Amino acid sequence: MKALRKFVIPILLGMFLLILAACGGDDGDTTTAATQPPAAATQPPTVYSFQFACINRTLNPCKLIMKLADTLRARTNGQLDIQISSFPELGLAGPDTLRLLQDGTLDFGEIYGGYVGGDFP
Repeated sequence: MKALRKFVIPILLGMFLLILAACGGDDGDTTTAATQPPAAATQPPTVYSFQFACINRTLNPCKLIMKLADTLRARTNGQLDIQISSFPELGLAGPDTLRLLQDGTLDFGEIYGGYVGGDFP
């Protein structure tokens, strides 16, 4: 126990110095935030759009993705947009899913193992 006590003060002193170093000091920059134009006013926000292909809109995974898309759109102020389509809407067959995801035609999608069993065991 005595051996541990003699290390307490140096450890605390070292932690204090690390905290002080992390806080840093003034970098000498005299400009203030009030004099700089806001970045949002100079450029419009970038909108990222993705396409998700689900097997069928009535299935629970697709319903979950619909809620996720709405939540992401709301939390990112419309900057992240996920377009949801089903295989029948896009005229896709299940076995095509892997190829379309691989070549970038679809950004992400739902894959059923029975459809791609021969392509990707």
